[in-house]
Amino acid sequence: MTRNNNRVCCLYRVSTDKQVDFNSNHEADLPMQRKACHKFAESKGWVIVHEEQEEGVSGHKVRAEARDKLQIIKEYARKGKFDILLVFMFDRIGRIADETPFVVEWFVRNGIFAICSLRMLLVHSKRKLLFTAFY
Repeated sequence: MTRNNNRVCCLYRVSTDKQVDFNSNHEADLPMQRKACHKFAESKGWVIVHEEQEEGVSGHKVRAEARDKLQIIKEYARKGKFDILLVFMFDRIGRIADETPFVVEWFVRNGIFAICSLRMLLVHSKRKLLFTAFY
């Protein structure tokens, strides 16, 4: 990471309008994602400088180029406004098998670390992405 090294942009996403307030376990899904990301960032001494949330956007059906909030985040990355993309789980970035890894790779190639609050890290090493889980 370069620049300030600790500037975080968070992305929260739920697939259906019903999940905006509650998930299948009757937990408040978006607030739960936000809380987990804030707690994780705070534990690392990182500063959240921007947050976007997608409500009722399927990560399986909607391609990245059609997701306005993801495009906003990519534009902020191009402008160097953050160093870390933090999500609750990596599937918040997307679930399209032939696209999502390339979305993550785009961020990595543009100097952005993609990290999830469940202590999983995607890092770029020379020509390939590495996935590591921390327990």
